[in-house]
Amino acid sequence: MNSSKDLLKGADNMATESIERMAFVAVEVVIVILGAVFLLQILSGIIKTGNEESAFASAEKLRSAINEACIRNIDDLDNAIEVELKLNQASSSLAEIDFAESYVGKFLLKMSGDDPSYILYYEMFPPGEAVGWEVYHDIGYRAIGMLPENADYSTAGSFVTNTQALANSIAVEKPTDEKLTAFIGNVQPVSFDPTTGQETSRGYSEFFGLGEWEPHPGKESGNFIFDNYAALSVINKTLLKYLPCGNNSLCLKTTKGIYSFPLDYCKNIENIQYIQLLDPSQGVESKYSDFYLASPCEVTALVYLTDCSEGITVWNWVILPEEEGNCKRHTSYPMYSYIPETKQFKRIGEHTSCLDMMSDEPETGELKCVRVLLKSKEGFCYTINVKKDLYSWFVSPISTLFADKPVSVLTQYAVGNYFILKSSKLPGLGDALELGELWIWP
Repeated sequence: MNSSKDLLKGADNMATESIERMAFVAVEVVIVILGAVFLLQILSGIIKTGNEESAFASAEKLRSAINEACIRNIDDLDNAIEVELKLNQASSSLAEIDFAESYVGKFLLKMSGDDPSYILYYEMFPPGEAVGWEVYHDIGYRAIGMLPENADYSTAGSFVTNTQALANSIAVEKPTDEKLTAFIGNVQPVSFDPTTGQETSRGYSEFFGLGEWEPHPGKESGNFIFDNYAALSVINKTLLKYLPCGNNSLCLKTTKGIYSFPLDYCKNIENIQYIQLLDPSQGVESKYSDFYLASPCEVTALVYLTDCSEGITVWNWVILPEEEGNCKRHTSYPMYSYIPETKQFKRIGEHTSCLDMMSDEPETGELKCVRVLLKSKEGFCYTINVKKDLYSWFVSPISTLFADKPVSVLTQYAVGNYFILKSSKLPGLGDALELGELWIWP
């Protein structure tokens, strides 16, 4: 009898010890995991800080190069100023470290509903050019209306309504039951909601206020620091870049805010209307558009003054098949800030957009500009928008309407300065994503 009790007692002790060991091992595993996460966050923070510093340094370098071109009136390619720019992608700790250009990076971008981590552009992001990454998001049709000269705040709300009605009536391929979001695109997001055309108490507010405007003293520009960027809807996260950061300024959008870099030495140069991005590379990567670069991107660029209605015919001693970078159609519209004390719009400048990619309107002639010509390029940088050559058809043979010129196919311009961005849900886009079309981020 005693031996049986001893056996049972011994078994109980062994079970208790086994449970204790298992619990101890479980605690050790949890501690190791927490330690790994902590170290990963530290490493992520170090990498993120480096990425931010690199992005801000690139914006400053480009500002210096453009200012120098204006000061010295450098108006020929042979004497262009060379500058190296780098925008690293930093969507999350995982994407930063190993997966910025993998399926994981793309998945994280889709789940966050975000833009690339860093986007550098001039005054306002060009409508349509974001299709390379917005294709991941479930965004319906959007219409950007630009207020005309002498705009009146009292009619801004009806302007949004009219923009929506116009876009619904002319949008190509839009199902009648699909929602269309309209907003005003040429008013700074300061005490003004572009989706309603109405005043807001602080910033453009959806969730505890979007952020706070920090003006540059004595300038029509400033920084817009986000309050709760992560909580915004996909529509509003992606909308922000289309709004002006300031007159005659480069803009850098990050997940913390939108920062402006005024081009002080170019504002008095006669008829400098525009900054152009031009990549004259042969084949699938040929590109010209309003200037912007999106992470991940590393380029060497040449900066000079020119007439952007005229392109270049020779590059790297190679005669190009046709003139590259000749913007023949462009439009201009005012940029405003809203003054809540007087309930009025204040005109802060004028913005020019090239329409070649989305319109067959009559040619508009001369376009004095600063050209940023890419000498070399690595990474995504911009949405490719050219017809496929034989090589790219072999790499990605999908024969949908999205295979050629995606910016042109998915963007529509209407006279009066209305831009319609078509839905990311259109038939065929899913196939393009599955096959990894060359124009898709990253």
